[in-house]
Amino acid sequence: MELSDSKWLCDLGFMVDITKYLTELNVKLQGPNQLFSSLLSNVKSFEAKLKLWQLQLEKGNTVHFPTLQEQKPAVTSEYAEKQFQPSH
Repeated sequence: MELSDSKWLCDLGFMVDITKYLTELNVKLQGPNQLFSSLLSNVKSFEAKLKLWQLQLEKGNTVHFPTLQEQKPAVTSEYAEKQFQPSH
């Protein structure tokens, strides 16, 4: 059962946290009369946050992922390795 699987709960916690950040970015990119420079700035800012979060997760720092942090993951580097790699 998934609810007793600590790895699955950590994955779920990570997804909850990252989805929250993606939703916040989505809201910033919506709305009429937005300048392209503002939209680009929001995207670039999010990219910088992703890089920061990746470095922090590699070091075991889950401060920006409170739901994941509640699960007390034994290893967080796997999230940095898998989740933040650009797909081409």
